[in-house]
Amino acid sequence: MVPSPKQIESRNRIRAKGRKHYIVYTGILRWGLSMFLLTTLWNWYEEYGWHFPARGHFWLSVISGLVIWLVAGYFAGAYMWKRLFEVPRSETSIENLPR
Repeated sequence: MVPSPKQIESRNRIRAKGRKHYIVYTGILRWGLSMFLLTTLWNWYEEYGWHFPARGHFWLSVISGLVIWLVAGYFAGAYMWKRLFEVPRSETSIENLPR
C-alpha cells in the first residue's frame, strides 16, 4: 500500500523531531501513562470498590506501577518507531508472507 501525500508529510514531521522525542511523547507519556492510569484505577476498583486504598498500598502500587508502565512505554515507543521508520514496507506487506 502506497502512503498518501498527507501520510508522508506527517511521517516526515515525526522523523524531523527525532527518535528520542517520539519515544518520550508517544511511548512513555501517551501509551505508558495511559496504561498506568487505566490499570491502576481498574485494580483499585476491583480491590477497594469506590473507596480510596490504604496509605501503604497506595504508594506501593503507584510507584511500582509507574515504573513498570513507563519502562514498558519506552519499549513500546521504540518498537513503534522501528515499525514506522526502520522496517522496509516490502518485508511487512501481506503479499510477501509465505504461503
